Amino acid sequence: MDVGAASIVAALIAAVGAVIVASLERLRRENKDDHGEVIKQLGWLRAIVERVESKHDTHVETFHATPPLKSPQTSRGSRSSKTA
Repeated sequence: MDVGAASIVAALIAAVGAVIVASLERLRRENKDDHGEVIKQLGWLRAIVERVESKHDTHVETFHATPPLKSPQTSRGSRSSKTA
């Protein structure tokens, strides 16, 4: 291979390598931005879960800590029947 052809091949390899490196760098930046968005959404989701957990704890402490109210017992025979 002569010097001219070797120079062209080396320039092509360098150009292809530069395009690959630039593409990877762009993808890395986009990935970092996407991760930032995911972290923000996870923080929002965590706040919602904590709020629901707090409501649930309050419900369990207040509603289930007291004995249930007794409802009046009704027997099947005590219902009045309507006659036409």
